[in-house]
Amino acid sequence: MTRALRRRPPAARRRNFSAVLVFLAAIAALVLQFQPEPVGADPDALSVRTQDLGGLLEQPVLDSGSDRDPTAENGTAAGHSPMDDRRALLLSILLLEKGHEHLRACGNYTATVFTRERVKGVLLDPQVMMLKIRHQPLSLYLKWLIGDKGRELLYVQGQNNGNMIVKVGGIKGKLLPALKLAPTGNLALKEARHPVTEIGLLELARQLIEKRKRDLESDGGFRCEMLADRQVDGRPCYGFVQRFASPTDSPEYRKCVLLIDKQQCLPVYLQNFTWPETEPAPDSQDELDQATLVEHYQYSDVQFEQRLADVDFDRKNKAYNFRR
Repeated sequence: MTRALRRRPPAARRRNFSAVLVFLAAIAALVLQFQPEPVGADPDALSVRTQDLGGLLEQPVLDSGSDRDPTAENGTAAGHSPMDDRRALLLSILLLEKGHEHLRACGNYTATVFTRERVKGVLLDPQVMMLKIRHQPLSLYLKWLIGDKGRELLYVQGQNNGNMIVKVGGIKGKLLPALKLAPTGNLALKEARHPVTEIGLLELARQLIEKRKRDLESDGGFRCEMLADRQVDGRPCYGFVQRFASPTDSPEYRKCVLLIDKQQCLPVYLQNFTWPETEPAPDSQDELDQATLVEHYQYSDVQFEQRLADVDFDRKNKAYNFRR
């Protein structure tokens, strides 16, 4: 192992040394900052409350107010350096890992979930759902509150030949029986970018950690900045905006906006933006973001206190409509 280390080129050793410095700086920042904070009076803070579900449909794009080119001045701006980008990115990873550990330990929870996705080039209408989720075995119950109101979905790993059970809402739901659909089938993904088996904070945190670690190990081509204090559902959050220099650095996303709950380190708000398909791209930042938004996910009213039982994921549950 010692001989292998000696063979590494100087550039690789410098990157490893820089990574150690970034890690130590992020640990220090985390120790100083990771304290629950009261809701402040910052007028720029986002406030989303589940009491008004309709308000979820009007969420503005979150940003720090600047969209500087990540390649400008060798990735730097006044008072900003590539080391700052890596420090912010690593801090977000550490927070997400802490939240991931908490989620694995909790076993189950309920939440209100907001989603809006671009599928086959079309930005679909927002959807708001009530979610019950158990991690082992993966068990899901969803009821639509906005969108196809009244639709219900049930999935339990290892049951129904791997299929999910779907009861459509509205008048159709009174006429049609419940359907069994494969989570990765064409019909299930007609209005979704990801299978329902990927829903939930645990899987979201895992995917974010995996991608951000790859970015951290790369040679750059991104900017990562912390936002001023934000709030989701009245809870203080850490905010991060990550921007990429080109599709070579990030083929799928141009920019990512992430809010992490300060108390439990949960990724409660995520917006992902792709690259513009037309030239020239819109001049204003707002128009560019509206034209390139591909994913918007938000988790509100997350409750860990309830102990969900088998009946919560049973199609025979009298509170559900799968039997009708």
